[in-house]
Amino acid sequence: MNGNTGNYCRQDAREDVGQDLFQNRRDSLGVTVRRYSPEYRDAWNAFASSSAQPHFLFDRNYMDYHADRFVDESLMFYQDNNLVGLFPANRRDGVLASHEGLTFGGLITSLNTSPDLTLAMCGSLEHYCRENGDASLIYKAMPPHFVLQES
Repeated sequence: MNGNTGNYCRQDAREDVGQDLFQNRRDSLGVTVRRYSPEYRDAWNAFASSSAQPHFLFDRNYMDYHADRFVDESLMFYQDNNLVGLFPANRRDGVLASHEGLTFGGLITSLNTSPDLTLAMCGSLEHYCRENGDASLIYKAMPPHFVLQES
């Protein structure tokens, strides 16, 4: 994943190091991915509203407004059966994208998410894309001024 958008399948030495780093974190921290479905609406909304990125765009009531225009493939990340992250997304033409009905997106995490856990979620996201045959991943990062900081 290069910058805000990119093809995670590029094969060069630098990216291979990144892939190993993601995979090692994912495996050692046991992060798993579950595709969002309406039965998880309350858990999604509770996590999103208390996250480090508590923006109305990530509320399922807002996101589902676009249900007729996008094939939702939002993801939920778990560690030891605890919800630790969200990735609002949709699928189009073999591409998993930060939800195109939203201005921005990316990983939604809690205030106390460690860098290692963030890397583990990135590894799980990459693994999910590979398992589903995605040609690329489009990642729209959240502008930094919307991210809460621990005080």
